[in-house]
Amino acid sequence: MKFRYIAFILITCLPFISKGQRFTTDSLHCVHLDIFNNDDLLLLQQQEPADSLFKDRNIKYGFGNSVNTVNPFYHLLASSMFIYQKYVSPALSRQCAYIPSCSAFSKQLITEYGLLKGSFYTADRLMRCNRIALADKNNIFLLLEGNGNISESPLRYKLFNAPDKETKVSLVQTSDTIHESNSVDNESNNAKKDWDFTMYLIGNGMKEDALTIVSNMNNTSDSIRFLKGYTYYTYHFLEKSINMFDSVSNHSDLFNESKFFSSISAAHLYRLDKAENDLHQIISEENLINDLKNFELAGISLLQHDNDKFNYYINLTDSNNFNISEEVRLLKNINHEINSYKKKSAWIAGGLSAVIPGLGKVYAGNTGEGISSFLICGSLIGITAENLYHNGLSNWKTVLFGTVSSVFYIGNILGSAVSVNINYDNFNQRNNVKILYNIHIPIRNFFRH
Repeated sequence: MKFRYIAFILITCLPFISKGQRFTTDSLHCVHLDIFNNDDLLLLQQQEPADSLFKDRNIKYGFGNSVNTVNPFYHLLASSMFIYQKYVSPALSRQCAYIPSCSAFSKQLITEYGLLKGSFYTADRLMRCNRIALADKNNIFLLLEGNGNISESPLRYKLFNAPDKETKVSLVQTSDTIHESNSVDNESNNAKKDWDFTMYLIGNGMKEDALTIVSNMNNTSDSIRFLKGYTYYTYHFLEKSINMFDSVSNHSDLFNESKFFSSISAAHLYRLDKAENDLHQIISEENLINDLKNFELAGISLLQHDNDKFNYYINLTDSNNFNISEEVRLLKNINHEINSYKKKSAWIAGGLSAVIPGLGKVYAGNTGEGISSFLICGSLIGITAENLYHNGLSNWKTVLFGTVSSVFYIGNILGSAVSVNINYDNFNQRNNVKILYNIHIPIRNFFRH
């Protein structure tokens, strides 16, 4: 059998072997999975029927706001894409492993980068959407909550200016029983009962009831304002919680506690300057409070990638303090991991894939994607070479496959360069989540345990 037929079968079937590809917490071998509580895992494990994503898709003609263009190539491509999404894609009865799907993502890429670059980036995406490319995907932080697909943005292709993605994974544990605070202001019996009852509801996971009660409370005292802030914080309404915590007056017994919780809320929103400023407002003569304050400042410094400031604050923290000793050790380990990380070169990755398609992705650490790129690009180049040998340069088959193989070849080079930045960004995301978790635990245990 001729090589062209073997290669054609390979590149035709390879994308479709991703049929039904979905990710769950069971299929991802993530060494940090234990930092998630049951509520977080439940969100990630919720699944939808395989074809549900096709039913409600809003398919539009064209790319972005350029529908009225007179460019014939634009309308040729737009029409083809519209027909594929409207009629072909649902009939295939397969689910793309990514969100948005490859066709929808292609439209976003063309809108963002133009027809030429968008085509190159689309080729890279197509080479990544199959079981071979996805074989080594084991990063839980790539998941989009609730459907088991990998979430991507066209901004991933900002090659030398990769966006800093904010990891807003809330790790606030709501399942632990929360006991009554020992520092409630002098207030009416009714307010005291509201405090006790709201804390009881929070401790037993009765979210709607707790939110209903605090929403009907008047902000008449610091304890009520703190209670509202803590309720919002517990159920991840972080902006509201910060507003309530900030309204607690500095002469209240709850002031220091409110600043700790305001700081961790701001940290989860990556308002790191705000988080640091809140901590600096805490003044206490208690060693435990000061150790906790310095520990939190060390964690914020680590999120800011300020190694000198981290070392300064972590050295001020008493590592023998049993309340935070384990978390101090973990933060030091994370800092060591960050300092030991050697970011690879996007230029080398692109250069390697220019020599051997997919090699740059293997260099970047994405072996599956590298193998997929090699098979698809190699097959297309092989078909082009065979047509060139048998039919000559001017034959339409040679021109067609030569054009397609060129697009995929260049997409393979650009995708390899981008993958270095993506892997570095994912490395930072994993560490940020671990840092947020470790600086949250001591605050929760010290004040609300």
